[in-house]
Amino acid sequence: MDTNSAVLRGVILGGSIGLIAGWTGMHAGRALALGILCGLLAGLTKFFLDKKKNK
Repeated sequence: MDTNSAVLRGVILGGSIGLIAGWTGMHAGRALALGILCGLLAGLTKFFLDKKKNK
């Protein structure tokens, strides 16, 4: 998996989960931003773990 697809998937999923959290009463913009940030970090983590495993 290349970096772009892992990070893109993480950002999309994180943003979606963040917006769902916005439905529960959290400020929607803040929930979206936190979701995207967490998704970005998760995507990068997945990329580096896969890269380390393939060595």
